[in-house]
Amino acid sequence: FDEKPSKEQRETLKANGFRWAPSDAAWQRQLNPNAFYAANRIDFIKPENGERPTDLQPKAPKKSEPER
Repeated sequence: FDEKPSKEQRETLKANGFRWAPSDAAWQRQLNPNAFYAANRIDFIKPENGERPTDLQPKAPKKSEPER
């Protein structure tokens, strides 16, 4: 955000598990599958190009199977 979110936006963030972290001056949330779901539902945090936040998240590397 370039400016303080509106009261309605702050309430939406809080309702979706985001919390303001004054030490980092940022809205944060534990990164888990529910966070991805919440981020995709909140329109005002989506990039202007229309991508979903989960499209921007790096994919986890695939685990190699152990040798037998």
